[in-house]
Amino acid sequence: MKRFVQMFVLLLLLTSNRAQAQKYESYLTASELPDATHFLPPPPGPDSPAFKEDVAAYFFAKDNLRKGERGRRAAREATTNVDTMAKLFSGAFGRELSKETTPMTMHLLQRSIRTFRLSASAPKKAYMRTRPFVYYNEGTLVPEDEAHERGTGSYPSGHTVRGWGMALVLSALNPERQDTLLAAGYEWGQSRVIAGYHWQSDVEASRSLAAACFARLQTSAQFVKDIEAAREELGIFGVKEDHEDVDKPYLSREEVRNSLRLLPPPPEEGSIEFLMDKIAYWEYYRLRSTDTARVRQAIKDADMSDTVLLTFEDAFGLRITKETMPETYRLLRRSMECFGSSGCNEAKAFYKRTRPFVYFNTHTLTPDDEVWLKTNYSYPSGHTANYFGLAYILTELRPECREALQRRAREGGISRVIVGAHWASDVAAGQVVAASVFEYLKKNPQYQAQFFKAKAEVDALCR
Repeated sequence: MKRFVQMFVLLLLLTSNRAQAQKYESYLTASELPDATHFLPPPPGPDSPAFKEDVAAYFFAKDNLRKGERGRRAAREATTNVDTMAKLFSGAFGRELSKETTPMTMHLLQRSIRTFRLSASAPKKAYMRTRPFVYYNEGTLVPEDEAHERGTGSYPSGHTVRGWGMALVLSALNPERQDTLLAAGYEWGQSRVIAGYHWQSDVEASRSLAAACFARLQTSAQFVKDIEAAREELGIFGVKEDHEDVDKPYLSREEVRNSLRLLPPPPEEGSIEFLMDKIAYWEYYRLRSTDTARVRQAIKDADMSDTVLLTFEDAFGLRITKETMPETYRLLRRSMECFGSSGCNEAKAFYKRTRPFVYFNTHTLTPDDEVWLKTNYSYPSGHTANYFGLAYILTELRPECREALQRRAREGGISRVIVGAHWASDVAAGQVVAASVFEYLKKNPQYQAQFFKAKAEVDALCR
């Protein structure tokens, strides 16, 4: 019986693999596609001016572009996996592209990229041009690919055909994003020069080949049918922004997890936890007279207007304002109320915890806020939820800044204790609320669409 079950499972796997292979057939056969050996010139000869330009482009990229973020991007774009390519193009497209969120669009991309790839096979075999890293006997940015690529032809670039082809197909789906998408497709090809796998003339020929292939695709009835299905799917999922909601939070209070179920009650009078709260309060109270720079920062951190975004400038490496980074600014402003207000208010109203400056009959460092603070309770800290929520979003936009962003969020939370508006346990609870709300936020379609606009904006500024 056990052997029968094993054979049955194996049969299912084989059937599944065969169906998967059939699912992503190219839209056109090799004989139906444009033959690049007939309409493209052969690769430049070793004594030609064009080859001298290839050599110059290779060494310029090697000496100036391989280090830093542009080099890391080139390494990431060495993939030929369509799912990964779609993820990398999502920022330029303006929303997430994946099997889970856009299955019809991914089906279109899988078959289209297979078609583009097929168009490069004949000229590669015909010319078998030596790749630059082989020509100079040097390493590349993707050493794990070198053994396989060493024996394959360089002209034209298969990666560029795929990247430029994906940019063309996605531009047809979302014309409003065509400039951003084509810029991403162009850089995809340049990544092959930077990585050391292709000459510049390989890349330029590939763009012409992909354009010719895309034109021929318009004659495929199935391609036309699939692209219309993808457009319908994207319309359902909302690629276009709802301009009536641009100033509203992404999540309503009903959509945010109930903080009463999420959080334990605040520490009670007489508990060790409340004793620790008191100790922390007086420690930071004494800090007010000894560390004037930290006090100034704490007062600044109390401002939840656009100023809060500027406090992340050093950690994020970019200045976020409505003028300099409009897409990122919009993403963050629409997210903030989800964390500090919707995420915290129910627990605040239920527990009605007294703020420390009221409990000790002292004053805060922000006396103008005290009337409001007395009627808006202490547990959890909404300011802290905002700081950590912003840090989570900004980390998704620039993962390399994770540690600095988390440190800035912790400083923002501690500032609430220094100011005298919160207990330390309020701050800890605010961080928990932010983490929970962030998981809900990431599933919101409008948030997703705006996130990828912001990601494209950030990536462009970091190039």
